[in-house]
Amino acid sequence: FIWFLGLGLISMSQFLFFTSKQISPGAGDNLIVPGMLVKLSELFYQKKKEGAGLESTQLIFLCPDAEESGLRGAREYVKEHQQELKNIPTFNVNMDSIYRLQDIQFLESEINGLVQLDSNIRDECQSIAKELGYIIPSIKIPFGGGSTDAAEFTKLGIPSLSIIGLDTKFSGDVPYH
Repeated sequence: FIWFLGLGLISMSQFLFFTSKQISPGAGDNLIVPGMLVKLSELFYQKKKEGAGLESTQLIFLCPDAEESGLRGAREYVKEHQQELKNIPTFNVNMDSIYRLQDIQFLESEINGLVQLDSNIRDECQSIAKELGYIIPSIKIPFGGGSTDAAEFTKLGIPSLSIIGLDTKFSGDVPYH
């Protein structure tokens, strides 16, 4: 019993250093994107009401759960809808950990660098961003950085882009993800 207690105390000691006097940046990972998607859906709906909506395009604003536990929400969605996803031209644009504008980046890879994301979508989005006055770099996901929900779509063969807004160089005060 003493060994078990000792091992537990050692593994729990990391939480002694898990505090900060810094104020949290607020919603970043699991709350900011649903908020963004609500606003985007409102904007697209308003355009449609004005007669300027997208033609022959279906938008799905998806917020799967359980990303931190093995991408289970995205995996289940892809599994359940794989025929639809394969039968019509489909693209996935994923957002994760959107904290700061200066940290916005496009990922080139997922699952610790093992799954390559679509370079055509990335190039097109970089071009659009540049026209709007933004230079958005692309990076390979850092080893140990895990992955985003885009990985499950990519594994099915769906061209995907993942956008993150988190300091991946750990050069400043990085919010807990």
